[in-house]
Amino acid sequence: LKLPYMSNFTDFNALAAQPDVRLRYVSKPDELANSDLVIVPGSKNTLGDLRWLRENGLQQALLAHHRNHGAVLGICGGYQMLGQHIYDEVESGLGEMPGIGLLDVVTRFASEKTTTRVKGLVQAQRPGIFAASSGTPLQGYEIHMGETQRGENTAPFATFTECNTQPYHNLDGAISEDGRVLGTYLHGLFDSGEF
Repeated sequence: LKLPYMSNFTDFNALAAQPDVRLRYVSKPDELANSDLVIVPGSKNTLGDLRWLRENGLQQALLAHHRNHGAVLGICGGYQMLGQHIYDEVESGLGEMPGIGLLDVVTRFASEKTTTRVKGLVQAQRPGIFAASSGTPLQGYEIHMGETQRGENTAPFATFTECNTQPYHNLDGAISEDGRVLGTYLHGLFDSGEF
């Protein structure tokens, strides 16, 4: 989705370079037709972009895509938007807002920004498009102001084992029970060749 406040366009360069992938940026509901995977990217204004998705009909189109067995991936702010609720007293000044509701997660924005380089492994052991990636090594970076808590109906996407070259243990992201919705804070996800 081409969000008004989209950040980190480079997240998709490696994916676009794959010969069997046709990547396109869309900003209208009808442009989602025939998509295998819809990616909700990072945002410099998460609640502003979430409001924009609702106002132009893209939220409803995204929900319909999922109902029709389509896959959805949210990265950073996109991950936050896919959840149940976002509490923001820091970034946008908009307060709080219900999320899209595709992931059982809740995000609270913090005043301190997380900026780290991480390495780890995919642990997505649910059915669906992401199942084949289980056990795949990942590396990339996190840059966000939110802390997201998983609910009972999600499982972690990855286990990070290294942070800024130091040993580390942290569970990242969330994958839905049906295995068709994934959220992660990991930028550079597609730069990991095996994934």
